[in-house]
Amino acid sequence: MKRKISTKLLRATGYFLYAIVFGIWGALGFLFYFFGSVSVEQVLFHTLNPVSGTNPLLLGRGIAIVITSIVVGWAVFYTPSCFVRATSKWNKILEEKWEDQHFFQISFAFFLLVLTIAWVGYRFSLYSYIFGESGVDELIIDHGVFPHENDIKFDKRNNLIVVYMESIENSYHNVDAFGEDLMPGLSKLKDANLSFTGQMQVRGTEFTVAGTFSSLYALPFSVSCEGKSALVNTNLCVPKILVRNGYSTHFIMGSSGAFTDTRKILEGMGVQDFQDRESLQVEYGKLNEETRGSIWGYNDRSLFEIAKKRLSSIAEEDAPFFFGIATIDTHQPDEFFDKAICVEKHHNFLDIISCADYQITNFVNWVLAQPWAKNTTILLMGDHLAPKHYVSEKTYDLRHRSIENIWVNPVRMPVNTQRSFTTIDIAPTMLEAIGANLPQHAFNLGVSLMDGHPTVLELEKERMINKLGAGACDRNTPSFRERLAQKPTQKTGNKKGSH
Repeated sequence: MKRKISTKLLRATGYFLYAIVFGIWGALGFLFYFFGSVSVEQVLFHTLNPVSGTNPLLLGRGIAIVITSIVVGWAVFYTPSCFVRATSKWNKILEEKWEDQHFFQISFAFFLLVLTIAWVGYRFSLYSYIFGESGVDELIIDHGVFPHENDIKFDKRNNLIVVYMESIENSYHNVDAFGEDLMPGLSKLKDANLSFTGQMQVRGTEFTVAGTFSSLYALPFSVSCEGKSALVNTNLCVPKILVRNGYSTHFIMGSSGAFTDTRKILEGMGVQDFQDRESLQVEYGKLNEETRGSIWGYNDRSLFEIAKKRLSSIAEEDAPFFFGIATIDTHQPDEFFDKAICVEKHHNFLDIISCADYQITNFVNWVLAQPWAKNTTILLMGDHLAPKHYVSEKTYDLRHRSIENIWVNPVRMPVNTQRSFTTIDIAPTMLEAIGANLPQHAFNLGVSLMDGHPTVLELEKERMINKLGAGACDRNTPSFRERLAQKPTQKTGNKKGSH
């Protein structure tokens, strides 16, 4: 009896260890197949935050892949031994050594587990992330600029409309890669208006919430910092600065704001009126065949129509406004092609990009036709580079990939449009584009591209690329604030800052 219990326990332990190993392999396969290269910040954030509001099909695929990986792994490692045991000749020989066989399998499973954890640690730089000094904190000490919010004045107060274009990058203009410019409408807008070249995607800006956050906070998004009042000055972000200067702030998206706490994060940054899939259905009725896009929620056509209605109403008020729009049709996987307004040509993801170009261009033209357009600045920006998708090998092979950015009707023009910058620099540039006068033309780690001073990327390219993902966040510790206070000045380029 004791021997049987021991055998069952050994067998269960082996199954459990192999399940962990094969489960990790399945999860990694899911991540790399559907999203390509991902960072530890991205994995941790989506793991630790609510999955409510996510794409159920995508979540189901992930669970199915993990379970399949475990079952296949069990079959590969245990079927031969079960066959041998079922054969009377071999069963008799191995009967006395069965526990030893289980012990060998457990030892091998443990070896695979250690090897897997070591590889995951290497692949995601977990050691430097957990134990290293925070690269962000060091950059803040060396280059942070922290004006008091009262010192930020506005010479003019233009309205600001920001369209966060899901996964839209300038690679889709490349005729050599795709045989045509997939975004001719945006090309015309770019030629007629302002666009900066030289944007680089860095850690803390490479997924939707991170790209949106960093474009408004002028800091890279950090799982260990977000939500802990650990920022140098929680009032130094675009929406709060605008509210303080008499703006109303709005944000609309066709997916659920519950996913990854998007609603909570944006409202915490000063967005007064946040509308998402759930709240829009209360006001405009439940999703139907006309308004539904992908499994995420509203299609972009319906979202832009709702945005037009809301903007027409908001523009009648006396206060200037900030209005953010997050598109979703181009979100991979399970992207959406709107056959109601677009014609298929390539019968793949390229048609979805072209359809997005058509819709965004039409929306911009609608805004420009409104009586309040002369006092309105429009920013069209991709939220991040496109992740892995059906034609991603064509974009991955391009040497110079950067996120699309187009500025329509800015209050001031830059000294130079050929820069080296990140999404972090978008925040101060937004403010100066609508008439703000920033002390030193910068705040937090962002430097306005409207000014000629160098960005942190132009000064510290190696650190910006290699150190942003290193180390836990120490920004809420007394030691960090003490070090910051000891700095007589905070510099960005040759500028001096106060704190």
